[in-house]
Amino acid sequence: MMRRSQRDGTVASQVLAAAAARPGSVLVSDDHLALTGVELRSLVTRLAGGLAGLGLHSGDVVAIVPTTSVPAVAVRYAAALVGCATAYCPAGSPAHTASFVRSIGATAVVVLPETASAVELVDDEVPVITYEQVLTGPAAGLPDPPPASDPGWLVSSGGTTGRPTVSRRSFTEWRRMVSAPVDATRRQLVCTSLVHVGQVLLDQTLVAGGSVVLRDYGTTGEIDVADVLRVIESERISHLCVVEPQLVQLVDHPDLGRRDLRSCVAINHIGADAAPSLRLRLLRRLESAGLAQVLSHSYGASELGLVSVLQGADYSALRTDVIGSAGRALPGVDIIIERRDGSPAGRDEDGVIIVRSANVAPGVRTGGDVGHLDARGYLHVRGRATDARGSDLCPLFPVDLQDILCAHPDVRYAVAVPHHDGFTALVVPMPGRRVSSAELVDLLRRQHGPRMPAVEVVVGRGVPLTEQGKPDRVAITAMVPATTTSRLPVS
Repeated sequence: MMRRSQRDGTVASQVLAAAAARPGSVLVSDDHLALTGVELRSLVTRLAGGLAGLGLHSGDVVAIVPTTSVPAVAVRYAAALVGCATAYCPAGSPAHTASFVRSIGATAVVVLPETASAVELVDDEVPVITYEQVLTGPAAGLPDPPPASDPGWLVSSGGTTGRPTVSRRSFTEWRRMVSAPVDATRRQLVCTSLVHVGQVLLDQTLVAGGSVVLRDYGTTGEIDVADVLRVIESERISHLCVVEPQLVQLVDHPDLGRRDLRSCVAINHIGADAAPSLRLRLLRRLESAGLAQVLSHSYGASELGLVSVLQGADYSALRTDVIGSAGRALPGVDIIIERRDGSPAGRDEDGVIIVRSANVAPGVRTGGDVGHLDARGYLHVRGRATDARGSDLCPLFPVDLQDILCAHPDVRYAVAVPHHDGFTALVVPMPGRRVSSAELVDLLRRQHGPRMPAVEVVVGRGVPLTEQGKPDRVAITAMVPATTTSRLPVS
């Protein structure tokens, strides 16, 4: 007999309980499939029996090579019902996938029809199971649930500055992490990879009784902005989460003012330190389209959980004092700023950001970021400690350059990437306008003078992205040899 009280404490069982309460309502959909509550329960239960029939059980680790789709969602919940820890594999080459599978100690890999080729180099000792095999194979009864303290969910970081790391959460820790207060009427659009924040948004929404619309735009980090705006209108989407470059594309798209977006109450951007000047421009554009106070910014990571948020009246063109901040700490989260010697920093004094909360992964204290708290408790994130360049007494971070460049009237977007003793800055002009790298170098020189480390400015048509939608630092640095480059030497 299943120990029902224990299994009902997992996120997967909470989702199925919420689905049972809305049997006839469509809870999760993609381009090809829409499932009501009763259909979602049926599919997840069938897949769980299929996994058990293939010999998977409590304590196993199942790696899933996903698309942003209903099948990828359902098989993850099914594996959790069996008692397996699950991990979505980041996109990449077959060698990259094989390396990730080894790093998490996967017992098995589940692939969808679209992702089968990604596992060509996975070790023969790790069975590769197709979604069709799980769905149509002989089913077995579900085993007793594992202890709540067992590893349940493995989440890859975004890998902004290099190789992604994996955050491990027990079943209990993950349940606590996704139990944020969410309105049951929420209609969440997930149009980015499920590997990172997508699965958090998915679980938060479905556990609360809301619904999720999925759209898959591949693994390039690009989204089809026209389609996103169409889906917001047609599906009455209330919440959307994107990464900074995607936000720029969304806000600058001509369809922003043509679609009926009144259902949208929150567009959250994550994963990058958007320059205050850029945020101000985007806010004004949204307000002109009738979307005042819909923008929000969350700070956190897979290792730290959600730390702080800037939203509502605080995130306004009128609040220039906090427009570049990450907002205030959420309830239950303590933010401490430490000097290099470990002593607490004062107000407005930069130091390493330390986070204490129940959602921080075991053994983690910090995400490696530098910032400060102002007198009212707003967190201002400067960037990764390893990204600082120039004098130790007065260092510069990528966001400092981006703020100056994005304030230029002919610049649509700018990304600065640290390298060696300075930065590479990629600048995208406004449509129909031209900027010269020499002019922008001179602008940076006038603003920072002797503080300015070496910088190379490249003018381009767009920003190369990672799978998660973040600026691809390696690709940006590789653009330096272009003829549009100017270099500001060390003073």
